[in-house]
Amino acid sequence: MSQEKILVVDDELFVRELLLEFLGKQGFEVHLAESGERAIEVAKSTPVQIALIDLKMPGMDGIQTLKELKKIYPQILPIIMTGYPTIESAVEALRNGACDYVIKPFKLNELRASIDKALKEHKLKYEIDELRGKIRNLEDELKNYQKGTKNPDHLKFNPGSGVTPIAGGALYAREQKPADSVVLEQIKKLGELKDKGLITNQEFELKKGELLDRL
Repeated sequence: MSQEKILVVDDELFVRELLLEFLGKQGFEVHLAESGERAIEVAKSTPVQIALIDLKMPGMDGIQTLKELKKIYPQILPIIMTGYPTIESAVEALRNGACDYVIKPFKLNELRASIDKALKEHKLKYEIDELRGKIRNLEDELKNYQKGTKNPDHLKFNPGSGVTPIAGGALYAREQKPADSVVLEQIKKLGELKDKGLITNQEFELKKGELLDRL
């Protein structure tokens, strides 16, 4: 298995050196940047899978850095770190593609858990995309088959496969719309922040209502 590359973006030298040592011992290849601008330079020359980004930095802040890194690597897994948590910044970070929102000072094992969770979710999304590709191929094969026969009804379908025949023999996969999935994931993240006591139940319900209105 290839070594995962992590980019640590933080204007505090202590944080950069701490994470360099800790994550290096965990088997990651660690790259450092003291600013958002420097992070963009590093990312352009070194493909990275994960980015740990401080929210408040001189110049380009964490959200701006996240957006720019996403332009370079759409599949990058950003985790926002901050010592100044607010419900607004948490929602904005998640809305722009952050995998997690970690509060400073954090325990190193908790940060590692966030990284592992992000990698696991990324792997799951990859597998889902791969499955969708197979379904599209199956649809194409069925269309080609239909051209050569008038009665494809004898084809067997597995009820548990998530693929269902519809009129004309076409197939569709039972899946959520991408936009729905994003909103539900944001609500899940907000719930985790509420459970940690970082936001109140009232704030959670308010933001949840705003997100659900988009569905």
